[in-house]
Amino acid sequence: MGYTIRKRYLNQKGEIIWRLLFTQETTTKRIERHVRIEEYANLGFSPSMTFDEAKAVAKQLSSIAKINQDEARRNKIQAKLDELNRIECAWIPDNMSTKFVEEILKNRVCWGEENGNFKQLNFYWNTARKLIIKLNKCPSTWFDNRNSIYAVFKNNKWSVSYAHKVIRVLNLYGKFYAKTFNKFYEEIPKPTGEAAAKIHESFYNKNPRGLTSKELTWAKLTKCKTSLSEKNFNWLHLSLWLGLRPSEITNLKYKVETQNKIKVLAIYQHKLVRLAPEQRWKFIPLLCTQQLQALKIIEEQNYSQPLLKIMHKYLGEEYSLRAGRKGFVNLMWDELKIPKHISFRWLGHKTMRTTDNHYTQGMQQALEFDITKLKRAS
Repeated sequence: MGYTIRKRYLNQKGEIIWRLLFTQETTTKRIERHVRIEEYANLGFSPSMTFDEAKAVAKQLSSIAKINQDEARRNKIQAKLDELNRIECAWIPDNMSTKFVEEILKNRVCWGEENGNFKQLNFYWNTARKLIIKLNKCPSTWFDNRNSIYAVFKNNKWSVSYAHKVIRVLNLYGKFYAKTFNKFYEEIPKPTGEAAAKIHESFYNKNPRGLTSKELTWAKLTKCKTSLSEKNFNWLHLSLWLGLRPSEITNLKYKVETQNKIKVLAIYQHKLVRLAPEQRWKFIPLLCTQQLQALKIIEEQNYSQPLLKIMHKYLGEEYSLRAGRKGFVNLMWDELKIPKHISFRWLGHKTMRTTDNHYTQGMQQALEFDITKLKRAS
């Protein structure tokens, strides 16, 4: 929004004839209109002004209009925040969110550990808080209003899997709220049948590929090296050359052993909660220069998970954080001629069926063939 001066032509005296324009921008288009000469006086203009004089006044008026516009926008945002705070305070009173995170999410669910699971639960709790504000109903009524909750998932185009995780946290908070204020609470059931179908359809309309990712190749990654930060590039290097899950890189727990003069990297798989801790390790022989470089990156802790929008910007919309892991099996064959029936073990899969379903192509498992005969890649 503002005023601008537009040159028209020179008159017989050689003076510049100018016209005043008022410009207003909406969310979809820009509107300009010529200000009538009759309006000049009210705005501080005069037809007798020179071009430079009129331009100076227009600049001042535009600055004032911008200040007023920003002030109106700030007031609107503040009013909305005040309204949201009132709603949040009604169903999540002061300090109750902090107590819920500490007593329930951390101490009860995560056994007092601030691990990766705790960070994820905090993320789902932030989403749950926004949903509580949007719903604006007492937790004791959530069961009766479950379709409204399902509609939020559908309208936001979230996956059913994500909905399940948020509902779990909602139910944990609902019970916590009910116990605190001595109220009845009935759990929100996970969406099934028609509700789940609608959420699925909405999600896949946004993501036709679903949660799948295109396989990342070494050529593709090296091509984008100058665009990515060093730590982001290193994170993708680990994912691609070691076939690690994003969660394994985030919560990396490792050890290095040597077998037949070859270094073997042992990675702890946190997701295998049903196995004894000593059975959760997977073993990856480091057979080439790039894999040894990956070990150096790990030891120096010189890596950082890239934002998804950064990957989409420089790699493409079809790539996700699992893109490197998706390309691991083919990379092992292309670079080291290691067949799928061997390299799938290094992904941490129990069977090759999992590899076949999701990918195109312990220590004893990793060393079940004579790796000393493999040709090392340069």
